[in-house]
Amino acid sequence: MKLLVQGDDYGFTKGVTYGIIEAIDHGVLTSTGMFANMEIAPWAAQFIKERPNFCFGIDFNLVAGPSVANPKEIPHLVDDRGRLISSHIRIQDPKWKTKEGQEELFPYDEVYREMRAQFDRFTELTDRKPGYLNGHSIVTDTMIRAMHQIGKE
Repeated sequence: MKLLVQGDDYGFTKGVTYGIIEAIDHGVLTSTGMFANMEIAPWAAQFIKERPNFCFGIDFNLVAGPSVANPKEIPHLVDDRGRLISSHIRIQDPKWKTKEGQEELFPYDEVYREMRAQFDRFTELTDRKPGYLNGHSIVTDTMIRAMHQIGKE
C-alpha cells in the first residue's frame, strides 16, 4: 500500500510555500498543486525547478487573486479590479443553487480561457507540464469540462 499526501495551495503566499517546501524536503508530501495565478508564482516556481523529481501539479484557481487571462475577456469571473471573485461571494449568489446558475456564473468559454492561461503560465514559469490538474475550492461542471479539454491538449 502507498500513502499519497497532497499539499494544497502552493504559491498562495510565501509562508504557505515555505511550509510546503519544508514538508516536501522532509518527505511528508508526495505532491502539491501550484496556484499559477498568484503574484508570487514566479518566486514559487524556482523551488519547482530545484525539485525535478517531485510531483508538482496545478490547482486551477478561479476564486482568489488576479486573473492570468485578460480581465476584459473573462468578465463573469473577475471584479472591477481584475481579481477573481471570491468563493465566499459566489456561494452567496442565488444563482449558485442551480446548475444553470453556476454555468452563468462560470461560463465555459471564460473558464477555459482563464484555466488555459494558468496552465500556460505554469509551464512558462517551471519549464515543465504539471504532474496533475486539479480544481481549487469550488468546482463547477464547466471547470471539469475545461480541465478535460486542457488535459487532452
